[in-house]
Amino acid sequence: MPQEGCKVFGLLSGVWSVTVLIGPLIGGVFASYGHWRGAFVTVAGIGCLLGAGALFTLAADRPSDQAVSRTFPTGRIALICGAIALLSAASVATGLAIEAMLITATVVAFVLMMRTDRRAAVPLLPSDAFSLRSGTGAGLWMILLMSVGYSPLAIYAPLLLQHLHGVSPLGAGYMVALASLAWTAAALSVASLSEEWPPRLIIMGPSAMGAGLAGVGVLMAPGPVAALIPPIVLIGAGIGAAWAFVLQRVMSDAKGGEENIATGWHAIEFLLWGQDFHDDGPGDRSFTDFVDGSAPNAKRRRQYLQVVTALLVDDLTYVLQAWQPRRNNYRAQFVSSGNEAVKQADPAYDLRKDLIGNLGDDWISYQKAPRGNSAAELNSPPSLPLLSETELADIARRGAVVVDTRSAPFFGSGHFSGSLNIGLSSNLFATWVGFLVPFGKEIALVVGSAENAKKARLELARIGYDNVAGYIEAETLGRTRQLSQLGVEELHFGLRRGEAPQVLDVRTAGEWEAGHIESALHIPLPSLPRRAGGLGKDSRLAVICGSGYRSSIAASLLQAHGFSRVQNVMGGMGAYLETGVPPWQPSDLVFIGENI
Repeated sequence: MPQEGCKVFGLLSGVWSVTVLIGPLIGGVFASYGHWRGAFVTVAGIGCLLGAGALFTLAADRPSDQAVSRTFPTGRIALICGAIALLSAASVATGLAIEAMLITATVVAFVLMMRTDRRAAVPLLPSDAFSLRSGTGAGLWMILLMSVGYSPLAIYAPLLLQHLHGVSPLGAGYMVALASLAWTAAALSVASLSEEWPPRLIIMGPSAMGAGLAGVGVLMAPGPVAALIPPIVLIGAGIGAAWAFVLQRVMSDAKGGEENIATGWHAIEFLLWGQDFHDDGPGDRSFTDFVDGSAPNAKRRRQYLQVVTALLVDDLTYVLQAWQPRRNNYRAQFVSSGNEAVKQADPAYDLRKDLIGNLGDDWISYQKAPRGNSAAELNSPPSLPLLSETELADIARRGAVVVDTRSAPFFGSGHFSGSLNIGLSSNLFATWVGFLVPFGKEIALVVGSAENAKKARLELARIGYDNVAGYIEAETLGRTRQLSQLGVEELHFGLRRGEAPQVLDVRTAGEWEAGHIESALHIPLPSLPRRAGGLGKDSRLAVICGSGYRSSIAASLLQAHGFSRVQNVMGGMGAYLETGVPPWQPSDLVFIGENI
């Protein structure tokens, strides 16, 4: 959770502090006149008003959301309510045996709810809830124990203050409300602290709360009443200082896909993604979940991935522009700030080199290629003709480059033989076309939809690639070829047994130097066309990059040049470094054959 999240929790605490000032005032009035039932009736009325307000103010579900089966967890909610009722009954029961029986039944109901929830399609709690072996579970224990520690103060302190010290109901309520005010003050005070403070406050907060509870326990009976104020304030300040950061730890340590369950806002996330039931880490999502007609909300899943990827590229572009040399940008302001060490830095340093890598002549040749069209040409690029498969084959035979703009899994499942896979989902689509397709070369597009053909046409026009013969929708292809997609678990296992293909790393030099597979061969993607001749065409190759995007480009390029046993590593080095050797033992690595 970013720092703004802690500020939100502080703001919520502020709203709560207002309610704890008004609440005791109203409750004290009812108690003073002996009309305690009136307080419950008032609360019930406020609840009804809130429910009615929600019906009229909250937007209704969109029709697309109704496509997902959603069942209200009646059984699990009933078990929770039953456990609460049994525990309440135990508090007023007479006889040790009856109390023990009711408490045992409470524990059984809670355990049964937990077991049922872990098998449910849409769980209420994270899969590792209350497990001391995970940050999420330990955090939930802290939340539970802090809540249990705070409850006696809110429940019993007003009663004890009235009976032991003769404090009025209103006065007793406001004394306990001091803890709520301290909670709010502490939450707002720590919300903007630097990063080194949260681990400290997670320890200091509960410690202060424990000291305050001990103080209340020691001073409640003998008094005086004024001596109870500091420990009551300490209880609230302790829980307020730690609460937001404990919640932050719960959310940040939640397993992949479960962050929103940990916060309670799980419904929207589940509608989009569904739950991952893999016990040993994030599971693999089938590419068919992003194919219309194969899974619910496939279009929204694709849009989500595209938006997140575009935002990441935009952020990196912003950083690049902010640190370019010899420009009126943030770098210029930073260098002119007066720091002598900064002024002595190399003025010719180019962040672009670190971001793109040492590409040498490949980058220079790309930079010198003609680029761009006029604004008028870009506003209305000529429409592309729809090609038949026969026309596509004729265009390819006369030397055109066939560019398949779909993502790697779709390309791997079936593509036009000899095509180059440069996914349109990346903002670097035009960049990689510029690297790998000679300027002026005729291009034919394979796309997922006519809309993607228009987008690809516009992206190519922006870099001056106007010689586009037309497009064909992939679903109309009859004769296709496959490109094997290799999982990182299989690669891990194959390397361990010495049976893996030769790993070909196509990342930049900077990425390679930061860390790579020990036995891998390194050829940056822009250099691959002129260096591929040094590789054996019958060799088994597993091509890897950072995420699987560039490696699919490289694998398709190699396959188009006659490499018949090439595979694309799904997820790239990012997934490889996060995934250990799987516990299962496959009989052998599976190599998907080609259907030509």
